[in-house]
Amino acid sequence: MTAPLLVAGLQMVSRPATAPGALRHNLSIAQQQVATAAQKGAELVVLAENFLVFADSQRYSQQAQCEWLLALAALAKRYQLWLVAGSLPLSYFDWRPNDRVDELRWSNRSGDEIGSAQNKPYATCVVFNSEGAIAGVYRKMHLFDVSVAHSQVGNEQVGNEQVGNEQVGDDQVGESAASTSVSAKATTAHSSETPTRQSYRESDQFQHGDEPALVETPWGRLGLAICYDLRFPEYFRHLALEGADFFALPSAFTYTTGRSHWEILCRARAIETQSFFIAVNQGGEHSVNRKTWGDSMIVDAWGRVLSRAGSESTTTRSDAQLGETLVLATFDREAQQIMRRDMPIAEHRRL
Repeated sequence: MTAPLLVAGLQMVSRPATAPGALRHNLSIAQQQVATAAQKGAELVVLAENFLVFADSQRYSQQAQCEWLLALAALAKRYQLWLVAGSLPLSYFDWRPNDRVDELRWSNRSGDEIGSAQNKPYATCVVFNSEGAIAGVYRKMHLFDVSVAHSQVGNEQVGNEQVGNEQVGDDQVGESAASTSVSAKATTAHSSETPTRQSYRESDQFQHGDEPALVETPWGRLGLAICYDLRFPEYFRHLALEGADFFALPSAFTYTTGRSHWEILCRARAIETQSFFIAVNQGGEHSVNRKTWGDSMIVDAWGRVLSRAGSESTTTRSDAQLGETLVLATFDREAQQIMRRDMPIAEHRRL
């Protein structure tokens, strides 16, 4: 019998890495939040996408990458908890379960020096166990390479890309990936404005991962995904059929796309896979032209939102879902297994 697990999602408003002292500040906030989660009894903690290095196209040396991982390993060991370390821009390395950071075997797949402009990193989620050893690694498979049309209505551009002066896209790639805009004459039913088309290429800064990731934990198998992966239900179905019991989704959904799609997609993925779902977002204004949606949430296998950012706010202000905060909820694997037994969706699949 598996004991229930208290999990914590740590929503942050990370400073852009180009700001002075940003990495030190971001790491300090993460450390403080992990300490608070540990005090509340959490045994598994999930950080947001780009929690440390936000909106930066710089290449980092292997030494810098190792220093990040060592700091996170020490954090997990200090508080004796499992840490799902959001995402980091990491070069490729080979690893084995329970490897220490100094045992990783870094690989130069492109033939260029690690940290060089030609050697693109992967958006990588690393999971540390309570002893600070590496239990899982996932390299983001779905990168945000899109071209989306939107039309100007008043001062607000609608669609995935821009509101006012805010540049947006599912993975906040506006400042960290190449983008181009073109205009085309068109008339819609609601407006005769000239729409523009904004192109984003996250793959200009990152390499695609090529393998889904399941992590063996004391509470069952944990499936890993990152942000834009959320839009691909087949990815989650694959992990569910491979035995995933619960999911962690570090994200940096933008304000506009998050407002429209974040909750719907998170609850849909939980319901479809009949799995506990920990969705941890960035949430707030990172700079004058970067704003993320927040609304980090934990959803059970029935699609019920158990905890979400801003739900305990005592104010009536709008955007209560923003800001640094913790979301906490309990994963009861035994109860989830009963629900799956009573409604065996996976057994009823025809395709």
